[in-house]
Amino acid sequence: MSINQKQEKTIRKIQKNEILLRKSYVERDEVFNLLFIAYLANMNVLMLGAPGLAKSHILKNFAHIFDGKFFFIQLMKSTKMEELAGPYRLTELRNDLLVRNTDRKLPWADFAFIDEVFHGSSHILQGLNEILNEKTYEGNPIPLKIAVGTTNFVTDDIEVEAFYDRWTCRYFVRDIMSSKNFQKMFDLPEFNPVKINMGEMEDLANLLPAVDISNIIPVVSELRDNLRDIEIEASPRRWMQGMQLIRASALLNERMVATSEDMQVLRHILWDTEQQIEPVRKQVESVVDPTLRQLHEFILQGKELYEMGNSLNPRNNAELQSIASNVNALERLEDDIERILTRGDISPMVRQMGEQTKNSIQIYRNRLFNRMSSAV
Repeated sequence: MSINQKQEKTIRKIQKNEILLRKSYVERDEVFNLLFIAYLANMNVLMLGAPGLAKSHILKNFAHIFDGKFFFIQLMKSTKMEELAGPYRLTELRNDLLVRNTDRKLPWADFAFIDEVFHGSSHILQGLNEILNEKTYEGNPIPLKIAVGTTNFVTDDIEVEAFYDRWTCRYFVRDIMSSKNFQKMFDLPEFNPVKINMGEMEDLANLLPAVDISNIIPVVSELRDNLRDIEIEASPRRWMQGMQLIRASALLNERMVATSEDMQVLRHILWDTEQQIEPVRKQVESVVDPTLRQLHEFILQGKELYEMGNSLNPRNNAELQSIASNVNALERLEDDIERILTRGDISPMVRQMGEQTKNSIQIYRNRLFNRMSSAV
């Protein structure tokens, strides 16, 4: 089975929307790619992070791309099941039947946005388990393609552990790091989507079972062993879900054969706590492409050199020399990154991360240089 012209056109629309979204936000590229992959794979996404980081704004813009039915709710302890699934039909109650009117409620929707997911009562969260996991309500199939939730914290409450597990993909939204991007934020264009209808997405999703994953199964097995060595375990179900996401990633890159590059999506499904995010990322990148891990190490080294230099007093001669030494070390990191970027064998993903890493190191170096120059 191959990608036909109609399906190729749908992929082009998705790619165009991803480009437009990236132009309308800063430092949010990864989450857009994850949302499209998860939608195609019929998986749920949980976005974590402090208030004010545009989580809700991103999700509402994402939903506007599609012509499907959209449901939004902000959970509170006082939220009732009627607000999620609708009230009981009076005509059915007269016949001693409990049948809800689900019109414009969660079981009716193609796309659901659930804000503050852990603020609901245990009764509400239990009621959501079936909807999120099985995409059914009271045993009946529902049209839900993707549910996206937001929260400000990762819960360790054992009572909601099963509910937390229903969020297959997890993405931690960080504050804007770059001063240049922060300034750019005030003059970003509005997002005007290229519309995609539900039938187009469904037709594309029909290709998923045909995507060949045989080449990466040994690599995924190696990753599982590496994670177990550092005491990070994922259930067989989560690995199966990961394979479906890998298929979706390959398809959105116009391939019917998955490659190790598609395994990047596993970074967003194999951690449970914030402390596991970095170890999982390192392990995924080490089996996908060691150069990605090397670039990330450069970022960490650059940040350490900057923070160390920024803590010193440039009016003290000895400390001024230390700042100058750190500036030189940052310049050497830039040279190392440039050597990677000039290689002819790197993937587009490595090239993109290399450019981003180089920009970050340049920002650190310029800040320290300006600090040093102000004291001379």
